[in-house]
Amino acid sequence: MARPVFYVGQSTNKNDFLKFLELVKIEIGDIRPVLVYDNHPSHIKPKIVRDYIQEHFTPLRLPTYSCEFNSIEKVWSQLKAKFKAEMA
Repeated sequence: MARPVFYVGQSTNKNDFLKFLELVKIEIGDIRPVLVYDNHPSHIKPKIVRDYIQEHFTPLRLPTYSCEFNSIEKVWSQLKAKFKAEMA
């Protein structure tokens, strides 16, 4: 079983996303994993990213505005609520 792969880039652009995907491929080797991802522009707009995903992963794109399926959205929601409460 592969371990989690983390990559901290300077932004959320196509280059950082591609670096992350390449690290995932290095970690898992020849396995073709399912990649679950949202509709962030760096995930869907650049052709090079779409091609890389199609070549190396089985893509599963989340529907637009599907916060209930994207756990990080729950974290952001809680942080925003806490920040708003502290600012009030």
